[in-house]
Amino acid sequence: MELAFRHKDIAEVFFDLGQDIKKLGIKGTTVSSTEISTIKLSPSNTVNTETESTHNSGPSTLAATVPLFSSRACGDTSQKPSFLTIPPELRLPIYELLLVSRDDNGDISPVNLDVGVQILANRYIQAAIVRTCKQVYCEAVPILYGANAFSTMTVTPITRIGAANFEMIRDLDISIESGFSLDFLMQLLSTLSTDAKALRKFSITWEAREFCAGSASRGLGDNLEVVRALAKIKQLDKLLISGYYAKPWLAYLRREMGPAGVEVFEEPGDLPPVFIIEMIMKEFGREEGKYKLEEFQKCELHNFREWQKGTEDLLP
Repeated sequence: MELAFRHKDIAEVFFDLGQDIKKLGIKGTTVSSTEISTIKLSPSNTVNTETESTHNSGPSTLAATVPLFSSRACGDTSQKPSFLTIPPELRLPIYELLLVSRDDNGDISPVNLDVGVQILANRYIQAAIVRTCKQVYCEAVPILYGANAFSTMTVTPITRIGAANFEMIRDLDISIESGFSLDFLMQLLSTLSTDAKALRKFSITWEAREFCAGSASRGLGDNLEVVRALAKIKQLDKLLISGYYAKPWLAYLRREMGPAGVEVFEEPGDLPPVFIIEMIMKEFGREEGKYKLEEFQKCELHNFREWQKGTEDLLP
């Protein structure tokens, strides 16, 4: 006999949405356990090849933080064999197979927090397992949040996944649109510096639509308050800044964060996301595709240098 679960229950498990579920228009409906096994999430459209060591880390990375229980804690070992009677070290890789989003090559495929649980993904995340019992929940949730990479363009998803879950996130990528609210961005950076205790890899991209100084479409890449707040996120192993940002930012961040052990990298300009690169290579072939990408990168680097003009004296 199949168990029926409400969509609300599923969403609350993954995102702790609570009352926000009403906004998604899914109230009171039920799905079978078969349907639950294919909760779909959207990957981010940006993947940085320099983050291989973080993204491709296996279960051992989280082994020390996942509260695994011995099989004896599950009851009398003379009972009928079940998932909870197998050794804890075997349950850990099973959780990763079910809960970590990967592409067809086996690499981490970032989960887009902006779209919740309703959008197609490269890989299905079998989140139903966290609902089976309290022990499995305690063991599996750190994998769900700690082993995946997440991306967002807004502040709301960060606040609604719940403080406890947010503290487990290790890899986060945010894109700051040119019209993004300064207040919201400052709130996000403050939260990252104080509450994101497990965060180790952070990527931030400043977007821009115009180059004119003072234009609202120029973005926040030359805002002094923003870069000062960014420099306070010192629990990181790696920080990547990309898009359009002021000329002194890289040196300033390395000076402020380097003593804390943070490596700071840059990717100037608005480079195409990985999935676009793959499409170009597939359509034009490796040689022609490589040429087109090089031309695009040259154009972007020129735009980046033009945008940076006049920012030389912005010293945090």
